[in-house]
Amino acid sequence: MTRRRADLLLITAAAVWGVSFVVVKEALSHASPLLFLAFRFTIAALVLAPFITWRAGFSRGELRAGVILTALLASGFATQAYGLQFTTPARSAFIVAMSSVLAPFIALILLKHQTGWMVMLALLIAGGGVYFLTAPDAGG
Repeated sequence: MTRRRADLLLITAAAVWGVSFVVVKEALSHASPLLFLAFRFTIAALVLAPFITWRAGFSRGELRAGVILTALLASGFATQAYGLQFTTPARSAFIVAMSSVLAPFIALILLKHQTGWMVMLALLIAGGGVYFLTAPDAGG
């Protein structure tokens, strides 16, 4: 893959991610958050199902981990969709983006995971960039 193509794909992914908040906000004016999510994930499951390679079952540990991760992901999507009914798409995007930036800080506090100063500086710059990109105080 060329560098130009990689950059273009990254920009495309960011644009799709950013636009999705506006689309979801509009969809939530026509359906409840849980109904919207049910349709969204049903469509995703139907589209992706042909690409699944079924193997000889799952171990107990894999099933347990899958249930836990499913519960966490579902609760995250549900709370985000519910909250988007009461705020702007820019504020919602800001909160979601900041969760990625804050993850290393949380790992430092809760897990005592040491992160280098260069990573911390990059996270501070990223946090500032996310703020200026979404401008949550100005409505996005």
